[in-house]
Order: sequence, then structure tokens, then C-alpha cells
Amino acid sequence: EERKKVFFQMGTSNAALATQAASLVARDVRGIDINMGCPKSFSVKGGMGAALLSTPEIASDILKTLRRNLPESCALTCK
Repeated sequence: EERKKVFFQMGTSNAALATQAASLVARDVRGIDINMGCPKSFSVKGGMGAALLSTPEIASDILKTLRRNLPESCALTCK
């Protein structure tokens, strides 16, 4: 089944919005990946991607909030 192979990657700087987006697809994918490495200006200016490395409290909040709200069967990664 394709679901077992697919991860949904998103750029975010907001835990609540990330949870809303992830909740829409969580049952259709193997897991959710938070992009914390994109250096593109549109990501960094929005506090997403590589900008999260400079704001560990926001990165932590996003990951903790997602883990609390996603089904246990949904993997959560960041890179």
C-alpha cells in the first residue's frame, strides 16, 4: 500500500497551523516531516525552514504539539 511509503513534508513556524494541516493528511500518510533546513528566503523570512534552527523554542513547540495531537501510528520527523 502506498500510504506506508509516503511522508508529508511541511514548512511551518506555527504549531497550531501545523497541527491543522497535519491532521488533514495524517491518516493517509506514513508520517509528517517538519522542514528545518530550507535556506530559501521565503522560508526563512516566514520563520520556517532553517530559521527554526535559530528559534529552538518554536521548533520544540511545533514538534511537541504535533506529537500530542497526531495518532501514535503517524511518524513525526524533522530535518
